[in-house]
Amino acid sequence: YVNLDETFMNQNLEISEAVVLYSIVDSLTALINVDKVQISINSDTSGKCRYEYDLSTMYEQDLSLLLSEEATDASTENVTAK
Repeated sequence: YVNLDETFMNQNLEISEAVVLYSIVDSLTALINVDKVQISINSDTSGKCRYEYDLSTMYEQDLSLLLSEEATDASTENVTAK
């Protein structure tokens, strides 16, 4: 369980909700003995991370966002190199 304060809700909206959530989840689930992560705001698990992701959910690692970012970076490098 990760308990954050209300400033977590006032994030940079240029960064997608999924990236914000899974940057925390993926970092913690990379640790030994951490399989799932639940985030609370001031010990409250009702509501949503921002708009879509429920705080009451136990989230598992999902590296698909990382992989898509790497693919995007590789594509950008290929275009830039030409």
